Amino acid sequence: LPGTRDAVDSALQISDEQALRNHLHRLQASCGFVGAARLAGAVRLLRGDPQSRTARTQFHAAVAALLH
Repeated sequence: LPGTRDAVDSALQISDEQALRNHLHRLQASCGFVGAARLAGAVRLLRGDPQSRTARTQFHAAVAALLH
């Protein structure tokens, strides 16, 4: 998960929309397999509006919650 989070952040920083879509798509599928509903919701928000500060904040909060 930390590697995926970092890859998403990198794609956001360099505005690589294709890489961002790919990472978020794979992460969304993984969330479904393991039942990570909060992270899945945050990924959906970020996929819908990658420039949203709220979506980015919720994504990072959901990742942090799973890692702690």
